Amino acid sequence: MEMRALLAIILSMLALTLYQYFFVPAPAQLPPPPPGPQPAPVPMPEAQPAPSGAVLPTVRVSAVGAETAQRVTVRAAEYVARITNVGGRIESFVLPGYSTEGGEILDLVNPQALAAGILPLGLATPSSPAAAAVPNEALFVLEVRGGSGLGDERVPTAAAPVEVSLRWADGAGWFVEKTLLFPVDGNQILLRVSATAPAGLPVYVSTGAGLDPSVQGSRNFFLSDGGVLLRNEDLDKWEPGDLEQRVALSGPARWAGIESNYFLAAFLLDRPADLEISRVELPAAAGPEDEAPQALETVSVALRVPRDGIELPLYLGPKKYDYLKQQGYDLHRVIDFGWLGIIVRPLLVLLNWIYAFVGNYGVAIILLTVLLRLVFLPLNHKSMVSMRKTQSLQPQMAAIRAKYKGAKEAEKRQKMNEEIMGLYKREGVSPLGGCLPMLAQMPILFAFYRLLSISIELRAAPFALWLHDLSRYDPYYVLPLTMGASMFVQQRMTPVASANPGQASVMRMMPVMFTFMFLKVPSGLVLYWLVNNLLGIAQQVYINRKIEQDSTSTKAHKQSKKGQRGKRGKKR
Repeated sequence: MEMRALLAIILSMLALTLYQYFFVPAPAQLPPPPPGPQPAPVPMPEAQPAPSGAVLPTVRVSAVGAETAQRVTVRAAEYVARITNVGGRIESFVLPGYSTEGGEILDLVNPQALAAGILPLGLATPSSPAAAAVPNEALFVLEVRGGSGLGDERVPTAAAPVEVSLRWADGAGWFVEKTLLFPVDGNQILLRVSATAPAGLPVYVSTGAGLDPSVQGSRNFFLSDGGVLLRNEDLDKWEPGDLEQRVALSGPARWAGIESNYFLAAFLLDRPADLEISRVELPAAAGPEDEAPQALETVSVALRVPRDGIELPLYLGPKKYDYLKQQGYDLHRVIDFGWLGIIVRPLLVLLNWIYAFVGNYGVAIILLTVLLRLVFLPLNHKSMVSMRKTQSLQPQMAAIRAKYKGAKEAEKRQKMNEEIMGLYKREGVSPLGGCLPMLAQMPILFAFYRLLSISIELRAAPFALWLHDLSRYDPYYVLPLTMGASMFVQQRMTPVASANPGQASVMRMMPVMFTFMFLKVPSGLVLYWLVNNLLGIAQQVYINRKIEQDSTSTKAHKQSKKGQRGKRGKKR
């Protein structure tokens, strides 16, 4: 039974790692909307061109445009946005509270996307891609109203949000008007877009491509980057590898956009919409001196602009669970805690609560580990005592096995198992007593693993010394090696309760296997497991001493009784 428990633990860890690395959800499509007076396009296979819809007469508006490039900067509490009149797009969206791995302030407009000219609020014409290049390169008339400040920098106030209007027409069929309303706080921007194109081409407004500029795999290999959509209760995701070309979707949805592991750009929807999810290959951009420039595959999501225009909020900000819940639209569902969400969410709340007192997430993880160890203290105590008792029965179990050595008949082997179980029963030992408590804690380990891998709270959260980011693996592997050493010490203190040399050999390999599996996981998770092991060692030391004291006391008591009986015999 101990061997089966060990294999269950190892296979569970391997399954979790392989699942995170290889499992890719199949792209799903929205069902077509119910029939109505104005039916939406039917979902199309990703390899097919998007539906163009009915050809509408070209609406010609007198040419409107600017003569020079202009920019306006909006400084709010949570972000600093820069809007350019070249294409009427968001050129920069800085989050002052976050930084890149190089220590620079983080900009949600990916630098490679900026270099390629694929920016948020750019237009797209999927049925004729080249057509959108005209408005995306045009000079819009830019007007700014509200807020405090003058010139090309504004700060929204409670009484006067900043309104940025952009308008352009070429006099030959193109007419585009965009209005962005920036409130005093929050990460939602109210967006209004009206657009018509020559020959009635369907026009879409885009999220841009790519968010977090971190190189894929630099934190750990579980970073997500792609399109994301919430419809009803279903959360659908598309990574670049899921898309050969693009996916056209139609129907009701709560929101749709692009995400990185820690950030989100999404259109917040309150009515059926037509969407285009497409793969975008961004050209290589200069990176650190010791790294060669790399091209980037990412995803862009575009929303069709109806004939009468569209008005909706656009969210650009962090994937912080409590904060997203305040935004409405079930936006918090973008944080996928997986099947262990019922455990992960309370752990996250508790971790943040402890952090509010200590101000260091590493210390908070240590204190949370101590708290969890206290919760499991009775179970762990029972497990350790059971393993010690089982170990003390090894000579008797070996004698029973020797008695039936070489027996191949099922009946004799059954009788051997019955004698072993009878021994367990007489001594009050459960054969599962040592492994069930360990298995009971595995969901906590997996939940911690999920929590530390995707929670933005741990992003760039320092602990001490060289550990500057608990969401990244230890660059010097000190923590995982120390964790492996602690497992080895703990194992030596609790010898394998088995007479089978093969099982004992596998158990001795456990610290090596766990060390290897923990090399590339977030250092916060390794810290949790290391502290848990150290607490286990302390508890094992106490139990070993207690058992030795009880054993010495029992022997002394028996000798005392024997001596008393001897004295009584002499008196008689």
